[in-house]
Amino acid sequence: MDPPEEVRRITAGRGVDTAIEAAALEKKVDQAISSVKYGGLVTIAALLDETIRVNTLRVALKEIQLDGSYGTKCCAKLSALIAFRQSI
Repeated sequence: MDPPEEVRRITAGRGVDTAIEAAALEKKVDQAISSVKYGGLVTIAALLDETIRVNTLRVALKEIQLDGSYGTKCCAKLSALIAFRQSI
């Protein structure tokens, strides 16, 4: 299964509002960027101790926000997303 393709299928091609990447893998960051909608947010919560490549063209054209998060800030964001999802 290709996660971005599955996201597009589920969202009728729209993409998700927010993706949280917590695996510390370049491929997963790329999948998160591919999964968010135009103007979406990608939060990188993994502690990457190396340089990774990011498709800045895709980020710019889709006007994606890239965000880094660590520790309790990431937990707060995740909790807010879960609460939002449960309210729908």
